[in-house]
Amino acid sequence: MRLTWIELRDFRNHVHTRLDDIPEGLIAVVGPNGEGKTNLLEAMHHLYALASPRTSSSAALVREGAAEAYVRGEFATRDGRVLVEVEVRRAGANRVQVDRSPLRRRRSGERSTWTRFAPARRTSTSTSTRPSRVANSPRT
Repeated sequence: MRLTWIELRDFRNHVHTRLDDIPEGLIAVVGPNGEGKTNLLEAMHHLYALASPRTSSSAALVREGAAEAYVRGEFATRDGRVLVEVEVRRAGANRVQVDRSPLRRRRSGERSTWTRFAPARRTSTSTSTRPSRVANSPRT
């Protein structure tokens, strides 16, 4: 499974960041301190694992002054492409969609799992779900 593009809105210090056509292989993210490199990697992880590797609180993921953050992207799998969208709320439950179908979180003791209520995956990308350009503006 490979992330092909990602879009962030109000995630940590990223006001709006889109990366299109992420290449295969090793990728280097470089820049001055405090520009959002680690936050970008955290968003990528969050999109894949539906959880932050750095904090258990969703409130820390939402940019100061915003009510919620959004992370969305598309994964290429051997079975086709999968669109994943996460709405990270400062308070309350986060919302997750896979190919525009909602996931529901189930808690069983200390473990959480996500259950998908959806039709089968898409096998091609529609142009309406894919960002049309790259914009990188993580700082306000």
